[in-house]
Amino acid sequence: MLRNAALSGAVVLAATFVAVAVDDPPPVVHEIEVTTQGASASFEPTRCGGVAYLLAGRVLRRSADGNLIPLPEAKLSYVGRDGASVPLRLIVGQDGRFDEPTAIMGGRYYLSSSGVDLEPNARRGRLQLVVSAPGCVSKSVKFGAEGEARDVVLRCPELQ
Repeated sequence: MLRNAALSGAVVLAATFVAVAVDDPPPVVHEIEVTTQGASASFEPTRCGGVAYLLAGRVLRRSADGNLIPLPEAKLSYVGRDGASVPLRLIVGQDGRFDEPTAIMGGRYYLSSSGVDLEPNARRGRLQLVVSAPGCVSKSVKFGAEGEARDVVLRCPELQ
């Protein structure tokens, strides 16, 4: 009888251990702030295993006297590996700033306000966007989970 009691106690302990092992603690949220000149990105894991961050920066041009001037009329677009261009609905403010909540899930980029799901189109799984403005030469800018955000300064010979 004592032997049976000891065995049943072991079974109860094992069952309790299994119940605790199945109930994982919630994921730890880490936030990283990348401070650069005018552009930043903050990262945090999502509950479904992706990374959420803010794709942000400023679009500027240099004036004849060397000052940086915002380009609120700038547009951002994505060009896929097949060459097809997709205009993005990112809003560039009067100060030249833009920001877009973005999630990287399974190697794809989901831009929330644009409602667009994009596959990486640059090395190391990065997202390459084209920034353009009237009278300016377009420029490609790469974004990725490494936080390579920066100011985008376009060359605008027609606006000098």
